[in-house]
Amino acid sequence: MSSTTYPKTRPNINTNGCEATSSTCSFEGRLVGIAANRLEMESGSRKTSSYALASDAMLKCDGKESHKDLLKSGRRIRVTTQKSNANTVTGIEVLNEINSMPAAKANFAI
Repeated sequence: MSSTTYPKTRPNINTNGCEATSSTCSFEGRLVGIAANRLEMESGSRKTSSYALASDAMLKCDGKESHKDLLKSGRRIRVTTQKSNANTVTGIEVLNEINSMPAAKANFAI
């Protein structure tokens, strides 16, 4: 029997959410609250974490740049930090949740 080597299909993620070859870390969870310079999120294990919010933090919603005033508590998000400063969020991505979206109303007649 010969041994076969398969390419890695997933990045090498450390237990702290950082890719081994990247300078950034990403964490997913639900938004608890956001203020002028603070963000709180709840992880899947129900642990609440608080982060400083960088003044130039990027927010993306539906792949487009957005403003933090549009964030609502309870939304699933992915935050990005620098490895060198894991307590400061430099990016926020609102994750798509089909179940959290209101049902579309039919706007036509038969």
